[in-house]
Amino acid sequence: MQVEKLFKLGFEKISFNTALDEKIDLVKEVAKKYGVQSVVASIDVKKNIFGKYNIYIENGTKKIKWNLEEYVKHLQDNGVGEILITSIDQEGSMTAYDYELIKLVSESIEILVVANGGAGSLSECKKAIDSGASAAAASSIFSYYGKKNAVLVNYPTQAEIMECFSL
Repeated sequence: MQVEKLFKLGFEKISFNTALDEKIDLVKEVAKKYGVQSVVASIDVKKNIFGKYNIYIENGTKKIKWNLEEYVKHLQDNGVGEILITSIDQEGSMTAYDYELIKLVSESIEILVVANGGAGSLSECKKAIDSGASAAAASSIFSYYGKKNAVLVNYPTQAEIMECFSL
């Protein structure tokens, strides 16, 4: 099994997306063998014209027929220990996370939720956590700089982090 090879190499977590829908028994097996803390569900969602969230697999090309709240509960019940929830609508926009999505998912389950898609500033990361996320992914704010979004690895100072998160 590929998963076993990855853990032997020192990986601590495995992220599943399409397999969550098509091979849930594999997810259960990994959770049983390596612990639920090692299993991450990567869920890609997009809001439809009616304001409901649709779940996508296969790199966002195939919509599946699950209600989001039921789906995350199902995953939690089948060995997933963490959810990485990505808003396809917000991904790469740097305009803010989908806080409604974060709240909906975090209130539906008891496991960790990582917000992804839309971060434009540290304060938005804090708002994602205030909305129920356990953590916030934020690659664009570390990669782009200035009004023209020049590519530059850009890390906030410790003082900026402390101030933003009131540490």
